[in-house]
Amino acid sequence: MKVLIAYESKSGKTKQQALAIAAACTEAGHETMTKPISEVIPLDLEGADALAVGSWVEGFILFGVKPARPARRWLSGLPSLQGKRAGVFCTYAVNPAASLDVMRRALEAKGAEVVAENSANRRNPESGASEFARRLVGA
Repeated sequence: MKVLIAYESKSGKTKQQALAIAAACTEAGHETMTKPISEVIPLDLEGADALAVGSWVEGFILFGVKPARPARRWLSGLPSLQGKRAGVFCTYAVNPAASLDVMRRALEAKGAEVVAENSANRRNPESGASEFARRLVGA
């Protein structure tokens, strides 16, 4: 399976989580491509059997907590992902609130089947990456 892992990272923690997910997918025998969302091109999406999208969380502890604006903008501009396996992940400082839900709904609106979700505190961004990868690729 070809897995595209696209992420929006501010301090490097979400990138670290994306790389941990990629390593787990590769270890399970899958081909992976990991890129910042700003570098993903339509051909990357077309060639992927599964898509993982990650973002850092912005907002104030309890108010306005959501995925970073560039990630939300990118998700809204995606083409149809009809039938594609997908997963969403985020890194947060205090509380991810509904960040995963926001990303999941955006992908489902494009037709993707979201099969994996993971939020990790920025102090331990690799937490849950292996299990996320296992669910994403259906292992």
